[in-house]
Amino acid sequence: MSLRDYGLPNPEVSGTPTWNATEEKCPNCGAKLCFVEVDVVKPMEGVCRYMGCPACPWASPSVTTRKR
Repeated sequence: MSLRDYGLPNPEVSGTPTWNATEEKCPNCGAKLCFVEVDVVKPMEGVCRYMGCPACPWASPSVTTRKR
């Protein structure tokens, strides 16, 4: 299992994740969190969004929405 599983079982990612820094702090290490978006094609096609830490493996649960 990957540390960055995007909150999905066996995801298939399409493209490169994009991210934007936030002022929120990581509950694990205290670094600033990033808001991450990545396109996924499996288990459903859509955009996966979550908060992730660039300094450690911490990541929030993800929310995946279908593309319109």
